Amino acid sequence: MVVPSSTATAAVLVLAIAVALVIEPPVFLRRWWLEWGLSLEVSTECQTTEHYAVGTGFDVFWDKGALSVLSSSLPQSSSSASPNNTLWHSYAREKPFILAARAVLKHDPIQDGHYFLNQGIRGQTTRQTVESLLYEPNVSLTLLGTLDRPGGPSIPYRFTLSADKACTDGKLHFAILLGETDESQDDDSDDEIVYAGKDGPIPSNKAAYYNRVWLRYGSDKEEAFFGFGQHYSRWNLKGHLVPVIISEQGVGRGLQPATFALNTFLHGVGSAWHTTYVAKPMYLTSRGRALSLVGPKVSFFDLTLPDIVTAEYWSCRSMRGILYSAASPLETVALLSTETGRMQPLPAWTQRGVVVGLEGGSEEVERITARLEAHQVPLVAVWLQDWVGTRQDWDGTRLIWNWEVNRGYYPRWDSFRQRLEASGGVKVLTYINPFLVDVAAANKSFPHTRNLFAEAVEHGHLIKDAAGQPLLAKSGSIEFGTIDASSPETRAWFKTVIKTAMIEGAGAGGWMADFGEYVPFNARLHGGRGNAMHNAFPDYWASLQREAIAEAGGEAAEEVVAFVRSGYMKTPGFAQLYWVGDQLVTWDGHDGIKTVLPAMLSGGLVGHSLTHSDVGGYTMIDHPVLKFFRPRELLFRWVELGAFAGVLFRTHLGSFMHTPSAQVWDDAETMAHFARFGRIFAHLAPYRSVLMEEAASKGYPVVRPLFLHYPGDASAYRISQQFLLGPDLLVAPVLNPGQETLRLYLPGGDRWRHVWTGHIYEGGWLTVSAPMGEIPVFSRQGTPFAELFDSLKEGGCEIMWENTSIGEESRVICFPSRCDLCLSVVRHEIKPVKSV
Repeated sequence: MVVPSSTATAAVLVLAIAVALVIEPPVFLRRWWLEWGLSLEVSTECQTTEHYAVGTGFDVFWDKGALSVLSSSLPQSSSSASPNNTLWHSYAREKPFILAARAVLKHDPIQDGHYFLNQGIRGQTTRQTVESLLYEPNVSLTLLGTLDRPGGPSIPYRFTLSADKACTDGKLHFAILLGETDESQDDDSDDEIVYAGKDGPIPSNKAAYYNRVWLRYGSDKEEAFFGFGQHYSRWNLKGHLVPVIISEQGVGRGLQPATFALNTFLHGVGSAWHTTYVAKPMYLTSRGRALSLVGPKVSFFDLTLPDIVTAEYWSCRSMRGILYSAASPLETVALLSTETGRMQPLPAWTQRGVVVGLEGGSEEVERITARLEAHQVPLVAVWLQDWVGTRQDWDGTRLIWNWEVNRGYYPRWDSFRQRLEASGGVKVLTYINPFLVDVAAANKSFPHTRNLFAEAVEHGHLIKDAAGQPLLAKSGSIEFGTIDASSPETRAWFKTVIKTAMIEGAGAGGWMADFGEYVPFNARLHGGRGNAMHNAFPDYWASLQREAIAEAGGEAAEEVVAFVRSGYMKTPGFAQLYWVGDQLVTWDGHDGIKTVLPAMLSGGLVGHSLTHSDVGGYTMIDHPVLKFFRPRELLFRWVELGAFAGVLFRTHLGSFMHTPSAQVWDDAETMAHFARFGRIFAHLAPYRSVLMEEAASKGYPVVRPLFLHYPGDASAYRISQQFLLGPDLLVAPVLNPGQETLRLYLPGGDRWRHVWTGHIYEGGWLTVSAPMGEIPVFSRQGTPFAELFDSLKEGGCEIMWENTSIGEESRVICFPSRCDLCLSVVRHEIKPVKSV
């Protein structure tokens, strides 16, 4: 036996410490590196201490180099290190809070829809001066000065805090303008992206040398940060570097060894914890503070230090944003939604039962539909994403991206759709994305009546490269072009495709409007270059769906629903419905069922008020060394979750149909479980109707984190695997295999009734029984919907009810042994019409 010498042991230990310091340096080293060589210099005339009233309820305090914004409407905190009314503050008196930097990229950050961080900083300003302050009473305060660094150009800047022009209470705008830019000249949509190896000398326009703007400010050490879009495997993002760039979510996202294998051998398909379809430079914190940036460019928020935040915006001229202040988290969410837009209530048919995802052509779909109907599954729609037909290639079964009914694959399309409609108003939903394939290509041609790709090329409807040619991309075996959704001519053409091929030709009652994340930075679109259009594309894509449906007119304008997955700042104002993307059919918290609620909760805080998930998950893998198939138990638990978490109850058969994966039509027991929770979902329609009206009028999410209603409860901020459905139902899903009890948290200040047992609980931590079929659900004592919730556990029959607030009839589930339920329903503007 060879015993290592003490010298060798010490060397190994030193090496291990050095590696650890490089991988994860301690806070004091990271802070030293961040602040090294930085300085803030204040002119003699600015060596003052002053308060400036700006807007309604905001007080800007300048103290010889330290800047803070105070607001009397902030919720009080006993644990805050900074004054309770401090909304924003520079982090140190002698350090700059505005910086600029020059960055280069190794390659385009977006490759086939996947995001790759590849930024290198070539130089940043190290000195900020404040030379004068300009104050317009109650309107604005402006700081004027310069930014510079040794050996680099010096540029002037303006930092302005200003009242909201629409006089909205609780909003204070800020703007950083570099160079000689004024308010009317800061459009930087044509900023060049600088790539490594092409970085030249300092340009004559010195402001253009810097292509990153940084705003650095303080944070309380215990302050938690939420939002930033939909985040799947992190809830509180304090301690992380958060990129704000939409992309494919990825497969695995940290689940090993799948993520390593897919990132290594399939060009980054595995992705990482932060990759997301919905990214937003918008957050709110446990201290009641909230901020958003304005503009479509890429941004980053560095939250890795406990007391400093750095916001970075990829621009050579400006950074704009808004500070928000309200008395409660719920009111803050409402304020944020005035920027994102508010989602509108869904048609009543979406609330009556389940939407089942099917594939396989006429014979297969009709067989499964009949099976589900025979087992009394309350169908409201079947969703057929393969309505365009499928193709086989090395990467499996893929859809033919040419948007028309494939009548070779679905020869009985019309009769099937008509039969469903006649048998209870069951609708057929389809699928679309912004991509087109050449169905007449020499090596891969398919039967078609229109070649939309060829039409798009001929009329210039595809996004282009720098040479003005159609920019093609790949998704596995598929080569495709992307429509330019920012072009008015393209929008008019593609809306006609939707109206004629989908609404009229296919009779679609709605569809999945997939993707939206693939615009590369080197693309050229009508609305600008790819670097400015990448994040903005989902806004154009969602609004295109909304406009096409509205232009169709008649019943379609009221009843058709499109659901999207990608999103940026304004998408909620256009989108009818979201779903949280493609989860693995696993139990894990990287990419499986445990990612559903963090995504819903974080997205709901920043505008995504109406959402749902693929019940059962989507992504399956069938490889000799790596297999992911859907377990039966996972499907059962996801069905339970789907009945409560969201405003649409929709299943997905998965990325492969003929696998050992469990499906909702497998056997009588599975269908009985599915049917029961479909009835439960329908039974809650009157309650969700009220919540959707709140989403439209106030911006409140339907699925809510606990702290929105219990802001004084510290535990409520830490919980992301429980949720409130509105203010009155608390749901704690079972998310682990083999689990039949669950430890959960009930907020204090209210009493809670277990809907299955009737037991009453006080607030606090407790363990409850959670066998299959009894997902822990609690109603708040005192809710006006008590009778509706109390009857969840009983069997159901159908009645007709009328929603008098919107003047239409709908079908829901009622419970015959509790027909006095109708009395409580009437109190919420809903009344029974007749039994059926």
